Amino acid sequence: MINRKIIKLYLMFKYGFIWKKPAYLKRLIAIYIKIGIKKDFMPVRGVDFALNYTCNLRCEHCFDQTLIKSDNSKTMLPNDYKRVAEEAMKLGCTYFGFQGGELFLRKDYLDAIKSVYPDQNRITVTSNGLVVDEEKIKNLKNAGVDYMIFSIDSGIAEEHDKFRGVKGTFDKVMNAVRLCKKLDMKFTINTTISHHNVKTKGFKKIVEFAEKNKVFVNTLFASPAGNWEKNTDVILNEDDKRYYAKMRKKYPFMVRDLDASFKGWGCPAAKEVFYITPYGDILGCPFIQVSLGNIFNESFEVIKNRARKIKHFSYFPDKCLMAEDKNFVNEYFSFFDEKDQLPIPLRKTNW
Repeated sequence: MINRKIIKLYLMFKYGFIWKKPAYLKRLIAIYIKIGIKKDFMPVRGVDFALNYTCNLRCEHCFDQTLIKSDNSKTMLPNDYKRVAEEAMKLGCTYFGFQGGELFLRKDYLDAIKSVYPDQNRITVTSNGLVVDEEKIKNLKNAGVDYMIFSIDSGIAEEHDKFRGVKGTFDKVMNAVRLCKKLDMKFTINTTISHHNVKTKGFKKIVEFAEKNKVFVNTLFASPAGNWEKNTDVILNEDDKRYYAKMRKKYPFMVRDLDASFKGWGCPAAKEVFYITPYGDILGCPFIQVSLGNIFNESFEVIKNRARKIKHFSYFPDKCLMAEDKNFVNEYFSFFDEKDQLPIPLRKTNW
């Protein structure tokens, strides 16, 4: 078995240290030095932008459909992304991720990416792979994107297609993966695991593919949010978690978001990582659909400081709050009623 520490170093060098971006490396090193010197310094590590909620799939587990605003809400433009990026960078941010919906269905996605100073930051793009072609990958590379993240939910085509709601999806995302390999675009895999699929051959095949290709597969624990709102049947039970832990020992390229924090191990939501909707609402996590504030009304720093005073976001939990903490889930849903437009405002909670 390959030592996990060696794998972590390998992944850090492959995905974290972007050698072709000296300005980014300089900023990253400066952050690490500041963390070492100033023990109470808590940098913003990354911001994930949802460019849109338009999609060409009908995924069983989609988390963002409940966040779609039916009115004519103001949406972020490239200049807004630029301003937020500048504010976040002053707080230590060195990573910006772009996702959807399916971001390629937004015409100005390249303008948004170029607005966040790609030469000084690590940039990722998450896609379902359906409309990815050589031209798009080349354009992303020219815009400063460092790697793509593909959502794959089973290594068996029929299972993946059923979960995604459209036939032929698996073949298209695997073709996108092949194009990335051909064009030397780094990529990783996101996969959602639930009580229903964690022990399946389909999940194992994804992990084996990642191991063979030496790319990491980010495992997202199923949460009762979005299309799965209040569906606790999908949550991993204790036996599932033990099986998952054994899998991680065998397959060191399996990772979780909890593994990557600057300040230790644990959930980084609303401490080091933030998620911003197309409408400017800042969430600690896309599955915890409570708005901590809006970038059209307040600065990123003001919202960040408010978030870190909230009891659930004041420390690094050793678990995903929405996927593993039943007390948190019960408390979270106690604030909602059927008429609520999500994300609900922070003032509706007792946080």
